Amino acid sequence: MAGYSKGIVDTRKLNKDSKAKLGRRGDTEIREVDNKASHVNALEAYLIDVNGKVGEDYTKRVGAGTVNPLTGMPEYYTPEKLDYDELQALGGSDLTEYYAGWGLGQSAVDAIGDFGGQEELGFLSRQKELSMGRAEDVRSLTETGLGATKGFAEQTLGLQRQFAEQGLGQAQQFAMQGAGSQYQTQTAGLASGLASGQRAAGRGLAQARAGAQSAAGRSGLARGSAQASFESQKSDLMGQSRDMSKQYQVGRAQATAGLGMAQRQSAARYGLGMQQTAATEALGIAKAGSAYDIGMATSAADYGYATGQAGLAYDQGVFGIKQAEEEKFYDYMAEHGGEARGYEQTDASGNVIKKINDAGQKLLPTGPNGTWVVVTDVEYDAVGS
Repeated sequence: MAGYSKGIVDTRKLNKDSKAKLGRRGDTEIREVDNKASHVNALEAYLIDVNGKVGEDYTKRVGAGTVNPLTGMPEYYTPEKLDYDELQALGGSDLTEYYAGWGLGQSAVDAIGDFGGQEELGFLSRQKELSMGRAEDVRSLTETGLGATKGFAEQTLGLQRQFAEQGLGQAQQFAMQGAGSQYQTQTAGLASGLASGQRAAGRGLAQARAGAQSAAGRSGLARGSAQASFESQKSDLMGQSRDMSKQYQVGRAQATAGLGMAQRQSAARYGLGMQQTAATEALGIAKAGSAYDIGMATSAADYGYATGQAGLAYDQGVFGIKQAEEEKFYDYMAEHGGEARGYEQTDASGNVIKKINDAGQKLLPTGPNGTWVVVTDVEYDAVGS
């Protein structure tokens, strides 16, 4: 609404069309209003052309009635209603000019006062900040809890694996020790049995030798016969000794094989247990990670929803406050005569007997207590004709 920087032109040098082109805010025509050439819009020009003085009255009622800064001529453009933000942006000469466009002087401006709604908007802003802050706090606490839960689960799984592996290691150690002890017992028994058998065979051989010598001396038998008997016994005893050695070797081989089998079985159990423990930990960590990811995604979605709700509530509240303040402002304007009204027809005494509102509806004061109501064309035309 900044004013024009150009000075008033000499309208005597301009024809009617040139003057009309200098009209503002939709004033494209020149018509006589109160015997003065004035800038008017197309509707006002039509009503003046058709209704004469009644059209001029309408033009004065709805038009600005200000002075065109270029031509110095009266102008009757229809003032434009501004929204809340546009009104708030006005100041100084722009605000004065805007009020003047509605035909309001300084006294009316002072009576209307400052444009309201700032306190309510400030409250909405604080409310939004609180809602957004709470949403952020809830998200932070939720994510902290999720992280702590995930960390605790991972620590628990790690300890469980550690204890399980220690148990598997101890079990393998005990199994290996037991197998080794069993092997030593078996081999010791075999060695002891072999030694006992060999000693018994030695004693038997010595006894056989002594018996053969004694028998030969007593009976006077030839030395050859006694020696043959001894050799026969010796062969039997040596055969028994060889059999015992073979049994020892077989027993020792069996014990060694048993020890190897026990060792392999223990190692297999240990390896399988270690794999199961690692798999259990990995599965638990994966489940904890999945739960954490789902929780984080849910937290983010909840945060987005909460902040979206806060933003929507704020926008709705701001819209309602601004709309109410706009309506209140223009109601105050109307109370002080600053309302762009529709066409009105008066009687000889100046009383309004019928009118057309800004929406183009035809009205008559036929309601309760003279309130204005919408009527048909026939009803409207019948009044004052």
